[in-house]
Amino acid sequence: MDADLFVEDMLEMKRKLLEKHPRHEKPSDPDDPLSTQNIRDRYYGSNDPVAEKIMNRAKAMPALEPPADTTITTLYVGNLGPAGQITQKDLNDYFYQFGDIRSLRLLEAKSCAFIQFTTRESCEMAAERSFNKLFLKGRRLVIRWGQPQAQKAGEEQRSINPVPSLPN
Repeated sequence: MDADLFVEDMLEMKRKLLEKHPRHEKPSDPDDPLSTQNIRDRYYGSNDPVAEKIMNRAKAMPALEPPADTTITTLYVGNLGPAGQITQKDLNDYFYQFGDIRSLRLLEAKSCAFIQFTTRESCEMAAERSFNKLFLKGRRLVIRWGQPQAQKAGEEQRSINPVPSLPN
């Protein structure tokens, strides 16, 4: 009798365990690529449809295209938040890993900064690795290519309509 109770208790424990942790069964659809996948392929990521799906999604993400003007070595960093939340030191500490920084201008009133690198290669690397990926102090920062001051001034002048001349 005690043996029967022991077996019943063991079966009850096993049932409860399986309810909490169900088995992972192979898909029943034979056309599903996961139905024929073996453990070794899944572990190493070869012939893995899940990994392939993730990689395809990463390739489809937008990229920050470098400007045609190769003299531009400045990045715009936006969405810095309230004044003092992200400091010049925070930005310098992050962007220094990509190369030497020529200048870093923090405009707290506009919640943005301009970071000028000494080389175009450093700037391109920083843009590529930071675009849509940079989080500092819980804020997702906006990364864009900077524009030369002369180009920005020209665009501002074009947007202003002249006043028509007054009759005499």
